[in-house]
Amino acid sequence: MKNNWLDKVTSESNSWLNGIKMEDQGNYKEAITFYLKDAYESVEQNFSIRAALSFSCAANCYKKIENHKAAQDLYEGIGIIYEQCADSVLGKSIRESLWLLEASYEYFVLASDRERANRVYEKYVSLARKVKLVSGREEVMKLSRIQKSTESTETLVIGRSPSEKSIND
Repeated sequence: MKNNWLDKVTSESNSWLNGIKMEDQGNYKEAITFYLKDAYESVEQNFSIRAALSFSCAANCYKKIENHKAAQDLYEGIGIIYEQCADSVLGKSIRESLWLLEASYEYFVLASDRERANRVYEKYVSLARKVKLVSGREEVMKLSRIQKSTESTETLVIGRSPSEKSIND
């Protein structure tokens, strides 16, 4: 008998699910092991977004056990994954590329990687401005949201210094 998707998702051999169970029990080190196992398996199968999710779960566990360096390293890697995915889907889906660039940006901010965050932000802005001519208000709203999120982040402000005023201020 073939396993359906529910069997696969709830299987005891599902590393990601085991990671969640360990995290729920407060066993963060064991959860990290499961999340990283799932991430590496996902990378081998070319499931980049799933790998990013598992790496993100592991990074959050590292933060809980106060290993901030390991968390930052993973956040940086996740940002790279999302940026590469954004570049690879650009010819197929501008909306998905924008979403992936936004995710990439957020992970570079978490990694405190100012240079990469700035580069991704500029890619996002450039693409959003081009799309604005086609889809109008929706992309402008997303652009506003990403700019506001950077302004509320003390570790990184992109685009202008806090003392500068924008046209919208």
